[in-house]
Amino acid sequence: NEIIKVNLIASYFLPDVQNKKSDYLFLDSSFQYKPQDKNWYFGIEAKNLLNEKNFESVQTNDFSTSLYRSNLLPAHILINFSLDF
Repeated sequence: NEIIKVNLIASYFLPDVQNKKSDYLFLDSSFQYKPQDKNWYFGIEAKNLLNEKNFESVQTNDFSTSLYRSNLLPAHILINFSLDF
């Protein structure tokens, strides 16, 4: 009678097929519970479960080399509660 949703999301990113050392695997999960005929739901999300520290992309052409680097949030858990009225 209740609705329960569980998701496990894996995202694989390989920016350079020549250099397999620069691949990234991101893993997230979520759980959502909504009772039937109720106006609320509860959820838990876990983000960056593999605890990737940063994301880096290098682009090289005939004239220059560009480096893009972004620091990522460490592994964390989000708890949410929603009420419809």
